[in-house]
Amino acid sequence: MSRALERFLDHADRPKQEGDRYFAFCPVHPDGQKHGRRSLSIKAGDDGRVLLHCFAGCPNREIVSAVGMQMYELYDDLVEDEGPRKREWPIRDSKGRTVAVHHRMDLPNGKKRVWWTRNGTKGLGGLRTANLPLYGSENVGDADTVVIVEGEKAADAFIGTGMVACATVTGAAGTPETSVLRFLAGKRVILWPDNDEEGRAHMRRVGDALAGIADEVRWFEWTEARPKGDAADWRGSANELLAALDQAPVWEPPQSIDSRHGRGLRVKVTGP
Repeated sequence: MSRALERFLDHADRPKQEGDRYFAFCPVHPDGQKHGRRSLSIKAGDDGRVLLHCFAGCPNREIVSAVGMQMYELYDDLVEDEGPRKREWPIRDSKGRTVAVHHRMDLPNGKKRVWWTRNGTKGLGGLRTANLPLYGSENVGDADTVVIVEGEKAADAFIGTGMVACATVTGAAGTPETSVLRFLAGKRVILWPDNDEEGRAHMRRVGDALAGIADEVRWFEWTEARPKGDAADWRGSANELLAALDQAPVWEPPQSIDSRHGRGLRVKVTGP
C-alpha cells in the first residue's frame, strides 16, 4: 500500500476493501450514510497517488478538504523525517465543549499534513467540517465585535490584542453551516479573507451566511499581505492592527460588488 493511500484511508469514513480498491462514505454528501451506501471509491494509481471517485459526482477537491487533507497529500512523495513539527487546536462550541481536535504537522520539505480526531478517534465520525464550531467560539461571550479569519493560526494572531477572533475550519473550499454562525447574533463581525481569490470567495460565502444573523458585517483586506497571506503574517503592534481593522468598510450587498475586490472595499494599510 502506498503511503498516500494509507494517509487517505486514515482520514476516510469507515473504508471497506473490495478487491484492489476501497469504498467509504463520502464526506461531502450525507445521503449515502442514511442508506448505508459507500459511494466514494478509493484506490492507488500506478504511481502511488490516490485516485478518488464519488458516484454522486462530488468534486475531489471538496472531498479532500472535507476529510481535513490537502490535494498534494494524494501523491506519494512526502518526506516525514528530520523531526516534523506538530500542533493541535481543540475546536469548542460557544459553551466551551470540545467537539473535535484539528492536528497539523509541518514537514521538513515545507509541506504539511492536517487531520482530525473526535472523541480520541481519528476522523470526524461522520460529522462534516461545515457543522463544526468556529475555532475560538468559546471566547466570544459578550464581545461586541468579532473578527472572522480562515484557519486557527490566523485566529491565534489575535491573542493579546484585546480583539476577539474566530476561525473557520472548513478550508477555503467549504463554508460553515448557518447554524454554526448563530452564536454571532447581534455582533459586529469583521471578515478578514486570506489574500487570494479562493480565500475571498470563502469569506464572501461566510458573509452570505451571516445575513440576518450578525448586527453588522464588515470586510477587511490587508493589501500589503503576501500572496495567500493572512492575519498570522501581521508583524505590527496590536494597536496598529486594531486601527487597521477599525477602517474596515461595511460589507456591501451582492448587487454592489466590485468583482475585482470581493464584497466591500479593500483597505490600504501601509503598516507591517
